Amino acid sequence: MQEVKIKAFRGMLWSAIENAGVRGITFLVFLVLARLLDVQDFGLVALATVYVVFLELVVRGGITEVVVQRKNLSELDKDTAFWVSAFLGVVAYALSIILAPFVATWTHQEEMKDLIQWMALGILPIAFTRVQEGMLIREMEFKKLALRRM
Repeated sequence: MQEVKIKAFRGMLWSAIENAGVRGITFLVFLVLARLLDVQDFGLVALATVYVVFLELVVRGGITEVVVQRKNLSELDKDTAFWVSAFLGVVAYALSIILAPFVATWTHQEEMKDLIQWMALGILPIAFTRVQEGMLIREMEFKKLALRRM
């Protein structure tokens, strides 16, 4: 019982470190972008970032939770979760490629097309690593997870 408490405390500590690290890195990236870009370009990057974060929510789609919470996790379960996540990621990216010209037209900003298409590429690594993240959480390997995410 004491070992579980220690693992839980370490997990909480590493989760806090991860959260602070990811937020700090994001903040620094936005500071650099704010310094390098003019106001209009920074606004376009912010808008495209909102789009990509929304896609990330769709791609995450509970896959990690299924891997973590399943009582008896078989190889078939992991394979199925991986391929569902990969499929969602590829579909989300393909839709981004298709919809980007429409978004550019709708916003009257031609730069949005390329921006969305390039930024949406970041969805693919997320989609292809969901099962691995779930396995790290399941095994309470929060240090490895935090370092990987940062």
